[in-house]
Amino acid sequence: MIELRIFLWVCLLAFAPLSAAAQSTLTQARWIQHLKEDLIPYLTTPDALGDPVGLYPSMRCNDGSAFDEQSPCPEIASIKWMTPDQKFIIVLSRQAYAYLVMFHMTGDRKYLELGKAGVDVILKDARDELGGTYERYDIDAELWWHEDGRFYIQKQSYALLAPTFYYYLTRDPAVFAEIEEIRQSILSLHKLDDAGHYAWKRKGESEKARRFAIMAYLDQLNTFYTLLAPIALQLLRAAWLAETDGISRNLRDFFLQEETQLFHLSGAKQRGEKGRPKADFGHAVKSHWFLIMNGQLANDQLRIEASREGGMKVLNSSFNRKAGAWSNGFRKTGKPYKRRDSWIFAEQN
Repeated sequence: MIELRIFLWVCLLAFAPLSAAAQSTLTQARWIQHLKEDLIPYLTTPDALGDPVGLYPSMRCNDGSAFDEQSPCPEIASIKWMTPDQKFIIVLSRQAYAYLVMFHMTGDRKYLELGKAGVDVILKDARDELGGTYERYDIDAELWWHEDGRFYIQKQSYALLAPTFYYYLTRDPAVFAEIEEIRQSILSLHKLDDAGHYAWKRKGESEKARRFAIMAYLDQLNTFYTLLAPIALQLLRAAWLAETDGISRNLRDFFLQEETQLFHLSGAKQRGEKGRPKADFGHAVKSHWFLIMNGQLANDQLRIEASREGGMKVLNSSFNRKAGAWSNGFRKTGKPYKRRDSWIFAEQN
């Protein structure tokens, strides 16, 4: 995930002081070097920008080139579900966010303009009839649509990632107004009750729509609430802060297993299930990280310290010393899995 790679150091700072060795490498110059040598070349090729600019492609080869169906690069050809005739709102929002981070780090306005092009696609072209956003764009049909006709709160939340950071940079009230409309759509379609339960799918779509899913809470904090609540327009700031605090508390109350400091992925705690939770180390560390930040927003020192300790416990549990790497989660035996995924590395490092 691009945004996690760029801000990886924030997670480290949240849990513990940096060692002398880490301080020597995490300098401003080192991050600018990473940006210029690794990220900017990949994100500024002609194939990266989209046609029109802002409707970025959702997949490209490792060298930055467009996918060629006649001569497919192996890193994409092996993934059967990826097709070049579709674009995905989550990928689009993350790429727009990356350009905005590039502007934030360099001051070069061309990156602000590239990010704004993606934000405009999200807030104008991809808006659906219920005030949220569509999830996929079919190039051949020139049509935005919802996957299987369903609404998923994760995709609605991630659509707001880039617009939120654009507002953070510019304080454009027109962009905030669009963000607020989408937030109200999420509240209307996914919030189940005054206790703060959220549905993964739209309310009433099916019985399964009411099941607990940690991403229905965590991804709202990750993509828009934590960054935007403190700087929301004054008339709405109290409501934003209250919802941020409520989601943070429910994330802990609904999903945290005190013994392991892991977070259930599907609400087993709420259903009264016992035993080791279905969980992974990545979502657990990420949850503790956001509980720390939102504890700071609420000036709740007890919450901050509890999640600092919980996050360190998860980190200590998840490192497979024999393999010299982070692992995904626990086996039934209680030992960490040997399997390792890149996004787990990003969220634990």
